Amino acid sequence: MLITHDRDVYYTNTKQNSDLIPYIAGHEQCKNNHSWGPGIRDYHLVHYIHKGKGIFHADGREYHLKEGQMFFIFPGNISYYVADELDPWEYYWLGFGGGSANQLLCQVGVTQQNPIFNCMNKPQMVHCLQSMIQNYNNNPSHLMRFTGLMYTFISYLMDECLDSVPSLRSTDQYFNRAAEYIGQNYSHSLTVEEVADFVGIDRKYLFFIFKKNCSLSPKDYIIKFRMDKACELMGNKALSISTIAHSVGYSDALLFSKMFKKSLGKSPTDYRKANTQFSEKTIGVYLSKDEGCC
Repeated sequence: MLITHDRDVYYTNTKQNSDLIPYIAGHEQCKNNHSWGPGIRDYHLVHYIHKGKGIFHADGREYHLKEGQMFFIFPGNISYYVADELDPWEYYWLGFGGGSANQLLCQVGVTQQNPIFNCMNKPQMVHCLQSMIQNYNNNPSHLMRFTGLMYTFISYLMDECLDSVPSLRSTDQYFNRAAEYIGQNYSHSLTVEEVADFVGIDRKYLFFIFKKNCSLSPKDYIIKFRMDKACELMGNKALSISTIAHSVGYSDALLFSKMFKKSLGKSPTDYRKANTQFSEKTIGVYLSKDEGCC
């Protein structure tokens, strides 16, 4: 591994196959009209503007940027950027690659068509970028730490994306994440507020998403999910109704029976009898048909 230093810049030649790999990190107070390009990079490169102003050109578009904004350059794209003549920018930059780079950026709304990100928590972002520069040397443990800080950087972008612009994530993504959480926690005392907090959106928006995706409210979805699981467990005669109730998140068996009857039109006991009898009759039919066969 080789590390070189130039203008508060740290490089690494460690371009192994991985999900997310930091290549370069640096900081510079640019002079008036300082520019780079037009040119291309063979890795992702992000600049965080700490102070000042400048102009970024990419894909035939021109962006006038200032403190607190980031601009992303994608591999193979022609780009050009120049510091302002009167108030030249000071920026930090981070170069990275890896198989998941595009996917992670897409999750925070950064694409080749939308390469600008507005940062709200400036001190947090600056501290993360400074840590990458200050803690990096040719020690393998520092390379691991550098990679960890790269993931921390992406996580900060995700936090800001969800806090400021919930719509950057599709409703399908929110719904799938909520449904997965319900599937993993339905056997506990689960509330709609808990699901909304886990996904990172408010309860009203969660309600909208569920109605849009499955025509049910989050509360009704949880009830239906639990009742479906309860129906599956009914086939196991070794399980009592009380045990099934606890297994699907109801500590009160009477409340479970009430919700079950409301949802399926039968009490748990009647449902079990009806479905057990149906199963036995069905099995008997198949057995009678198979008699005499070898």
